Amino acid sequence: MPRMRILNADEQARLEHPPVFNSTEPKRFFDFSKSIMDAAHDLRSTANRIGFPNSRRFSL
Repeated sequence: MPRMRILNADEQARLEHPPVFNSTEPKRFFDFSKSIMDAAHDLRSTANRIGFPNSRRFSL
């Protein structure tokens, strides 16, 4: 069975060479708001505490 091609050559190149962030961009892109962190703190399991903020990031 032949391999399925999901990404074209340009998309593969972008995936293999992630962006380089300057000193302020990581905080901008990877920080969670206080309300999300407060809600995550109230969850019981460690997996939920990690998963909840990440799921909120992608649903906004």
